[in-house]
Amino acid sequence: MNLRHLSLHHLPYSERPARQDFLSLLEQFTLLEHLTLVRAFPKNIAAGSSNLGRTIYLPNLMNISLTGTVLEMVNIVECIPLQPAVRIQCHVDRMGDLKTNFWKFAKVLGSHFHSIMEEMPLDTLVLMGHEEGLRFTEECIFNPDFKQSFRIRAFGLTEEDPLLDLTIGPDAHTSHDEILIAALTSVCDTLPLANVHTLTLQNLDFVTQKSWPRLLRSFSSLRIIDIGGYPPTGLLWALLLNARSHSHLEHDDMLSMLLPSLEDVYLHNVDCFAGGLMVSSSGPVNSHCDLDDSRFLEVLAAYLEDRQQCSLALRSLSISRCNNVSLDVLKDIQGSVSHLLWDNRGMYKTASSRSDTEGLAIYRNQWSSNPPALRHYFRLRTLLELDL
Repeated sequence: MNLRHLSLHHLPYSERPARQDFLSLLEQFTLLEHLTLVRAFPKNIAAGSSNLGRTIYLPNLMNISLTGTVLEMVNIVECIPLQPAVRIQCHVDRMGDLKTNFWKFAKVLGSHFHSIMEEMPLDTLVLMGHEEGLRFTEECIFNPDFKQSFRIRAFGLTEEDPLLDLTIGPDAHTSHDEILIAALTSVCDTLPLANVHTLTLQNLDFVTQKSWPRLLRSFSSLRIIDIGGYPPTGLLWALLLNARSHSHLEHDDMLSMLLPSLEDVYLHNVDCFAGGLMVSSSGPVNSHCDLDDSRFLEVLAAYLEDRQQCSLALRSLSISRCNNVSLDVLKDIQGSVSHLLWDNRGMYKTASSRSDTEGLAIYRNQWSSNPPALRHYFRLRTLLELDL
């Protein structure tokens, strides 16, 4: 058959074929280039079942776009070997089976990209967070209408379009940070990231300091970090504590140094007075009642200084369209990087400005009314006082 585009949307479950019947139909379209399934998958086969679907070949397939549950996607992608240049777009919009099946979905994705890494190595990874609504209600309890999601886009060295475009959520399950952190970790554990040179983070602040080291150890060749929107304070603290543990050692063992090849950091549309959140005592997630008043740019300055002491000074730091950029902190940073670039937007020239003397960091609103009693900490000050 000469069909090149097949798009099925919102097929009622009672009308869906069995997987074997669907695959038999699909393999007749040998010229198929674009396959789109939006909640229109064949009936599910339980994950781990011995009733595996047979493999079919679609040699001309260029783009596969799937929207549904994790298991529905697994039942398709494990049966269709993909060519190296295929663009994979997946939107997991219902997460009820994530804990049970996401590992298998991530494994299938990872297997594909490992098989093509010589021909189409990944060069850039983009991680994007998104929120809808306030996290807490007027009664200071978790807001059931709060939704969040994240998106992973992976690019090849010469590709303008992503080889992988994966969106997780939003639904009721992804309202909880630990679900998103687990999904992100599963994907990064399976993808071949050793050759990735650029990591872009946009509004990704739900990952904690405890979770970042495991993610970062996969990026052995990373040279560039590009940060926009909500600053990832968990990332920065993971990097700072790691660099400080090396800058204060008397030996030269750098095998455990995170991001040893990092050269350039770009900040744009970031509030440099933004504070962070302490890690919850009950799990690897942020505590929204325990605030760290260490400002983002000041923590970054401390990290850059410790990298320099490890003889791993950055080549450049670029700051553009950011708010609350302190000139005093920039002066401290100048001695830690070879090139420092910034514009004059949101610049505070001296520490005598009102916002500087207040001492508290800035936090985005998560509460629909007055928050409960919040506990303030100053981790950076405490860390630096240990050196005195």
